[in-house]
Amino acid sequence: MTGDNIKRIRIEQKLTQKKLGELCGIDEANLRKYENGRLKPSLNTIRKIASSLNVYLSDLIDDWSSYSSEEYAKDLENGLPLDELGMLQDYRILNDNGKNEARKRVNELTEIKKYTE
Repeated sequence: MTGDNIKRIRIEQKLTQKKLGELCGIDEANLRKYENGRLKPSLNTIRKIASSLNVYLSDLIDDWSSYSSEEYAKDLENGLPLDELGMLQDYRILNDNGKNEARKRVNELTEIKKYTE
């Protein structure tokens, strides 16, 4: 569950709800509701939390189907080029093993000069 993941990673990083709220500009009371599952954070909110925790969105979200296509469309509004959006959509279909493998493969490619220059 997304809230459980937020809480687990926040605790692993030794952050209080108050401190995480300050880092991502989210009210501590709302963060508490996200963590205990009483309130579902929007994708935009999840982006802020993931950025503040320095983790991937997929580290926080277990069930992508709980978000609508309209919320996915906001990725375009946030300036993602269409090719990156397509990769993101493909990535979201993968299970945890597939996501881990995809991240490894992309990381490998970033270390090969002919793909980065």
